[in-house]
Amino acid sequence: MFIPYGDDIEKRHPPFATIFLMATCCLVYMYQFRLFQEEPIAGTRYMEFIEKWGLIPHELAQKKVMGLLSAMFLHGDILHLLGNMFTMWLFAWTVEVALGSFQFLILYLFWGVAAGLTHAALGWESKIPCVGASGAIFGIIGAYFVTFGISAQVKCLWNGGMLTGWKFVKFEIPAGAYVFFWMILPQIAGVLGIEEGETGEAGIAWYAHAGGFAAGALSMLVFGRDAMRRLQLNREGKWEIQEAVAEAVGHSEIAGGEQKSVEKPVEGSACQYCRTPLDDSHKIDNTLFRCPNPECRRLTYVTDQPLAAAGSRRW
Repeated sequence: MFIPYGDDIEKRHPPFATIFLMATCCLVYMYQFRLFQEEPIAGTRYMEFIEKWGLIPHELAQKKVMGLLSAMFLHGDILHLLGNMFTMWLFAWTVEVALGSFQFLILYLFWGVAAGLTHAALGWESKIPCVGASGAIFGIIGAYFVTFGISAQVKCLWNGGMLTGWKFVKFEIPAGAYVFFWMILPQIAGVLGIEEGETGEAGIAWYAHAGGFAAGALSMLVFGRDAMRRLQLNREGKWEIQEAVAEAVGHSEIAGGEQKSVEKPVEGSACQYCRTPLDDSHKIDNTLFRCPNPECRRLTYVTDQPLAAAGSRRW
């Protein structure tokens, strides 16, 4: 049994937007399940709900666009929901910390809309409702692949039966390899199967996955540059996304109409974790400084060598 459960990038904040999105999907499915229980055989109200809020390409061509947003919070069954929520949790936390919760939430909705448009554009006459968060989740995967595919490692558990003494063994694999072999290749096979006229696995919107992945990857080329710059190795040798720090050192600040002098930092000295410049006011001992960034506040040793290389990225 093979179970991925996270990555090796240190994260300081809980993923509030991810938790909100997952909770919303679960609550909507609970309502769907209640509708189904009311008429387990006919399922009239359940189907009316799906047809009203799902994405139907034929209706989208008639400018009924609400389904582009609402469909990403609906799911066909409990396995569909659990699979999507598991994959979202695996990748979304890191992407959210890199982007910030608000920007991540906006981009997630954009990725879902892009996935829906891709699905509809390749079958405008279809009257079959399309539901599920997987298009937006593939946007997360595309964003993760572009930003962290080289640096991160996916943490996994493997139970090899007799080979491992029936115990789970922890190991790590490169994030880029995991995404490519377990996510990208199956999608390529699915799309090729559609083009060759094969039915394949019924009910999967392969083009929506492809559209979401492309939207996530392309958007991070624009919005993910700052995140890639802030990806640093901490003192423990682990990757960590450092907090963004305002560049307000080396000049004067104006506050309440009064000009305040900002002391010039020690030449070549900066916090090796968040790159905040240091000066004599942050000194604790001859070589020990406390980072002034309230989000960091870590201790940094200043030697004869500049600290610029201490927290540099390694590719």
